[in-house]
Amino acid sequence: MSTATPRKTPPPGEGAGGGERPDVAGHEKKAHGALQKLREIIKTAQEQFQSTTERAGVSGSQAWALSEIATRPGMIVSELGKAMAIHPSTTSNMLDKMQKRGLIRRERIDSDQRVVRLFLTDDGASLLRELPGPARGLLPDALGRLSDDELDHVDAALGLILEKLERRGAYTPLASMIAKRDRNGAATARAGADRR
Repeated sequence: MSTATPRKTPPPGEGAGGGERPDVAGHEKKAHGALQKLREIIKTAQEQFQSTTERAGVSGSQAWALSEIATRPGMIVSELGKAMAIHPSTTSNMLDKMQKRGLIRRERIDSDQRVVRLFLTDDGASLLRELPGPARGLLPDALGRLSDDELDHVDAALGLILEKLERRGAYTPLASMIAKRDRNGAATARAGADRR
């Protein structure tokens, strides 16, 4: 006569196969909390940029550029683009608009006349003093006040999110989008020249 072996109940947190059973509710709660924080960050940054535009008549990016140039008078265009983490063509287009408004001036003062240095005009300096909040924006200002270790953690976490989005085809790196736009623009210009 055989004796039935009693079934063992797996310890809490383990499935029948002995593997860890994910805490689905806890995971969703953490994901929801992170999402809420991201939304708050985006909302806060957008509200400040909107306030800057309404009160000073410049975009948030232009206000940030004014701040960078004021901090480092005579900086070159590539240095400004690197400080703001934007593409060279985006930097150039932004500076064109700022120069037309009389907020900045470009000067070639080196022996190498190809080097263009940037300075604020009196109007640019006056506008900068009137800007609400940190001129470079609340988000860049907050990031700038984090420690190196804290920045490493933030950068790693954001990199993981972008990687997940890219795998789903929902994210295209900014550099790729700008390169595509530039190629399309060049193709349109060539087509127009051919028609003439």
